Amino acid sequence: MRRFFCLVLFAACAAACSRAPAAIEVSPRPVKIFGLQRIQRLTGTVVDKKRRPVRDGAVSWSSSMTDVVTVDGSGKLQSKAEGKSVVWLKDLRTGQATQLSRPGAEPQYPQLCPDGETVMYSEGPNAFAITARSPAARLVCNGCSRVWQCNEWELFYVPAGSKSPLEIDEILLAVGAKRPLLVSPQRDLASAQKSADGWLAFHAITGATQRQIFVARYLPGQAIPPRDWIPVTGGSDLDRNAVWNERSDRLYFLSERCGFRCIWSQRLDASTKQPAGVAAAIRHFHSARQGLSAIGDVGAIGLSFSDGNLYFALAEQGGDVWLARPGRQPLPYGRGSVTR
Repeated sequence: MRRFFCLVLFAACAAACSRAPAAIEVSPRPVKIFGLQRIQRLTGTVVDKKRRPVRDGAVSWSSSMTDVVTVDGSGKLQSKAEGKSVVWLKDLRTGQATQLSRPGAEPQYPQLCPDGETVMYSEGPNAFAITARSPAARLVCNGCSRVWQCNEWELFYVPAGSKSPLEIDEILLAVGAKRPLLVSPQRDLASAQKSADGWLAFHAITGATQRQIFVARYLPGQAIPPRDWIPVTGGSDLDRNAVWNERSDRLYFLSERCGFRCIWSQRLDASTKQPAGVAAAIRHFHSARQGLSAIGDVGAIGLSFSDGNLYFALAEQGGDVWLARPGRQPLPYGRGSVTR
């Protein structure tokens, strides 16, 4: 996972303030800095409960991880470390966590394979596998720039160097044979996920803010033509990154149809995979403190389903607001934290 830094914010309001500060509005938000010695400037405004600026409110800045990023009094950030991605494997029964990726690597989109030990990840144009027992990364697919799913016998991936419309290809791990699996003449395709009974769920990019989820029966050794795709969603909303439940009769997916990025589900007929009923919200994230939208890369949310549970990355944001009067010690007006 990437390293993220925490900024602790303080607001001071002079005695002449007619309104007590309620929050600090920070821009830009979220903040992203990649690489060494990069600079980003922040601005902070103290506002009251009605989001009106407090004229004599002042914001001071500090960083809780100065080895990663520093910040001066004017809000200028400067990166001090690469903040590279690191792959860890955690045993949820024992709580033991083991770092898997080697120093200097840039792994992206790691996923646990069915054996419960092998982690597959993308790095540059290739895909690698690694385990806790064998720390040396093993090249699995040359030219697989983004692996959508790791299965026992095959990988679904985006070919390196692909141009729009993006297709979904397959590599058979036993023989190394590659072939196109899902191809659209007009739309980019993404996020292929195979069910336990041999169906594929994936989505097509139908517009700047629209995605459409489809399912299709997986045919070993054959490409699946668009005429055999079954639409699950209408294509007018931002529905994407669908995953199967263990019975292969329900899809969980990310959707922004309610105005926020939340987790929804759609029940399917167990045999035909036609949608049954309407989509329903599983978990809303409408608060400023916790949400999925703050994770800019949707793929980094890593929505997955296993043993009756959904797993995903969630951003949690907050800050500290202080009230100060001249000649007195600042008092905490509100407390919070910034984590991810």
